[in-house]
Amino acid sequence: MEDKQLVEIILKQVMEKLKSSQAEPKEAGLSEAEKPKVLILSEEHKTCCHEVLEHTDFTQIYQFECAMTMEYNCRIEDYEAVVLFSVSNINLGKLTAGIGDTLYLNLALQAILTGKKVYVPNEAVELFSYQAFAPKAFYSMMLEKIEFLKSCGLTFCELKDLGSALNTLKQEEEMGYSPAQVSFKKQAESKNNQQVHVLQDLKCTKQDVIIDKKVVTESDIKRAWEEGAVTVYTSDKAIISDLAKEFAKNRNILLKRSGL
Repeated sequence: MEDKQLVEIILKQVMEKLKSSQAEPKEAGLSEAEKPKVLILSEEHKTCCHEVLEHTDFTQIYQFECAMTMEYNCRIEDYEAVVLFSVSNINLGKLTAGIGDTLYLNLALQAILTGKKVYVPNEAVELFSYQAFAPKAFYSMMLEKIEFLKSCGLTFCELKDLGSALNTLKQEEEMGYSPAQVSFKKQAESKNNQQVHVLQDLKCTKQDVIIDKKVVTESDIKRAWEEGAVTVYTSDKAIISDLAKEFAKNRNILLKRSGL
């Protein structure tokens, strides 16, 4: 075979290979306009913030913007979620008190009040660094502020787990949940888990019923009685009507405060 013929054969094979590779469908990626926007909210630039901004697993799915680089000139309603850094003890106290006296805190409060999904990396929370040596009572008091924020829908997680948390948000929104609905759903699940733990702590049986209402009426106790309740647990601050107490007494139902 002549060299010219050999070259033509090789060239033909190369061209066929190129055509076949071009014909193969490429995985469609999201354009920047199609990606959900996530706001990085921080008071200072740190390595962990840039890890989120530059992580390819994140940036392929989400469009991240840094509030600080925009001098906090941004609108919370433009974002699907917020990743909150710089949670110092001072900022934690102000945030739980509803004080937004800085641009950073003001945006954080807007995110919470408008039902945006807010993620807080544990590495960004100053309080956690004192766990080993802080007085137990004082640390518990401060930890209640974290629990309060969790009850408001904020998600605390390790930085390495942020991707999984964001993906959960994306999946739930694809199922038709809005960020506010996702937040409400998480709160409901958390509340349900809390009730389960209370039942376990109190060694409740199937004959025990929890009524988690601000006002407990006769119909509530009657419904519990119809379910076979022997003991009914209510929250410490619940108001139990006189008729409810009388109904319980007449049917030997024990009313107890559960600490809910």
